[in-house]
Amino acid sequence: MTKIISIGNTCLDLILRYVDEVPDWGTEKFCKESESRLAGQGVNFAITAAKLSNKTFIASNIGNDQIGRNFKSELNQLSFLDTRFLSWKTNRQVSRLY
Repeated sequence: MTKIISIGNTCLDLILRYVDEVPDWGTEKFCKESESRLAGQGVNFAITAAKLSNKTFIASNIGNDQIGRNFKSELNQLSFLDTRFLSWKTNRQVSRLY
């Protein structure tokens, strides 16, 4: 079995659906549906490599905020992915991409 370590960023993708139009700068619009997903090239590659039957480790920094704790919990539920090299960064937030 091949061993792979994925070193890269981790972030949260926030997908906003059913927005009638893109808001002007400094204004707000409501969306009818939203979804968040684990993201970042480090995570995406690690999950894919692990699903292809490789022993895969993820090495990345994660902010120690509520989103980071949820993120780590989701990653730990993926029994096929070794998360021992995740590093917690105190007083930092997980990157969010909208």
